[in-house]
Amino acid sequence: MSSVKARPMADSPNPKDSVGAMKVSFGVCPNVAHIYWALAMMDGANKYGEMNWRCKKVLMSVYIDAIERHTKALRAGEDLDVDPVTGAVVPHSGRIMACCSIIEDARASGNLIDDRRVNDKTAEVLKALTDQSYTAASLSVTRTPAKTLDEERGGPIDFEDWKKKLAGGAQSLARFKKQREGVGVKKAA
Repeated sequence: MSSVKARPMADSPNPKDSVGAMKVSFGVCPNVAHIYWALAMMDGANKYGEMNWRCKKVLMSVYIDAIERHTKALRAGEDLDVDPVTGAVVPHSGRIMACCSIIEDARASGNLIDDRRVNDKTAEVLKALTDQSYTAASLSVTRTPAKTLDEERGGPIDFEDWKKKLAGGAQSLARFKKQREGVGVKKAA
């Protein structure tokens, strides 16, 4: 299925190492990305139910649309998404990873409805443009990039401030979850 090669391995006397090196390595995936992905999955689980796509079929286009919305917001300079229902603050990149993982898990479990359009030539056109025109043009063009957000801000984002925003979102998510479960909510007499 995959043409990805096994990771290079130092000489080891343990025979398990040579076998293990041929398997999928989760160590190549950054843990910070997993955390943001998990935050998005937790928020979705609180709203829609954990692993809900395994119980009922889902439309691929719904998740592709969400990926595009979060990508556009990210490209426009918005790093964090505040959920209007739960108040959860999650990086757009985490929401994108959540959508991608749902598509692939639904596909693997037989619950993905592939409602992409038949005979869409977009991928072919993009490939043709990239293979020919773009490659040739990119060799002769001198790029003058626009300012990056770090340049505009005078440096990278303040990670401590970023963590505070995420923590605030996690607290909102916890409050939403408690409200949903009726924990700590005063009931009318």
